[in-house]
Amino acid sequence: MEPGEGQDLVTALAGAGVRPEDVDTVVCSHFDPDHVGGHASFPAAEFVVQREHWDLARSGTVPRLTASRPLWDVPGLRYRTVEGDTELLPGIELIASGGHVPGHQSVLVRLERTGAVLLAVDAIPMSTALDPERRPVLPFDLDEKELRESTRRLVDLARAENALIVHGHDAEQWRTLRVAPAYYD
Repeated sequence: MEPGEGQDLVTALAGAGVRPEDVDTVVCSHFDPDHVGGHASFPAAEFVVQREHWDLARSGTVPRLTASRPLWDVPGLRYRTVEGDTELLPGIELIASGGHVPGHQSVLVRLERTGAVLLAVDAIPMSTALDPERRPVLPFDLDEKELRESTRRLVDLARAENALIVHGHDAEQWRTLRVAPAYYD
């Protein structure tokens, strides 16, 4: 199921009774233009990003991150940087997964009924990229060696956790996932 008219994140949260000002933490996988936007909609949130990515984005050396800067470098927003794998909260781990871009991070969430869910984002953007040796290296992937290492590490982690891997750009998979108002718990 693809989002329909008015199915942006703020609208979906409203359907669950959550107001933007109720959100206190937002995990930023990375600042590519298709993964940022709407940050200003969450004025009370702390945005969590890998320090390596934060420094790279602020350096202005990667054109696509520079292009998206107006979406994430908004006055008044609060950012917290982390370094490497980090337990954000009990049951929520940030997993350093560079290669697509330095400082990319994935998120492992352990849910009570569903079990583990690995939000791989662009580290493994589609199910056809699960084999670390044969996965396609896409035009926006910046470091092939690190990309393959991150893929291997995430696939091994998902196997060990018996986790559902959610890919960032897999249209076929997204049609099978629960979306608001349905949810994983």
